[in-house]
Amino acid sequence: MLKYVLTAAAIVAVTIPVVLIFALGGGSGLPDPPECPAPTPIPYPTPLAGFETGQAPLAAYHRAVVEGVQHLTDLRDSFRKQYPTDTFFRENTFRSDYATYADDSTCTAQQLLQTQLPNVPATQGAQIDTSRLTNALNAFILSMQSGRDAVASRNVTKYHDWYNDINNKVQAIRDAVANPSGR
Repeated sequence: MLKYVLTAAAIVAVTIPVVLIFALGGGSGLPDPPECPAPTPIPYPTPLAGFETGQAPLAAYHRAVVEGVQHLTDLRDSFRKQYPTDTFFRENTFRSDYATYADDSTCTAQQLLQTQLPNVPATQGAQIDTSRLTNALNAFILSMQSGRDAVASRNVTKYHDWYNDINNKVQAIRDAVANPSGR
């Protein structure tokens, strides 16, 4: 009988702290990702005399996408400046910094996905391969989630994999914007 009482006491002693850790948010050490704000609508200017009707909206769309892609690059560069190697740091500040970087990057990518191409005649062209851009942004978002999961679970190998691949994901986005034909 004493054996059962001690076993039950041991189970309670282990279970309560675990339940408290998860109830108080200490399980992964990372805050939940925030809701991403909707993208700012692109103000489409009135076309200038001598230009076709759709050129001004396409230029505004292109500029908004290029600025968003540059912001993704800047976020990545800033994180890499702070953590220049693929070393996985066990400190809470690293995990918090990574979560902020991942969340800001993911929101920027989601905003780019939601940015609407203006409704203009197809002959005027978008100057961006939107299908390729969409695929690259979705792959980037999945990669950021994989990195976030690796950091949350303290999985060093998966973090190294993410770290070594994120430049390829950013470059694929940049290529879809800078080289729409894919050549």
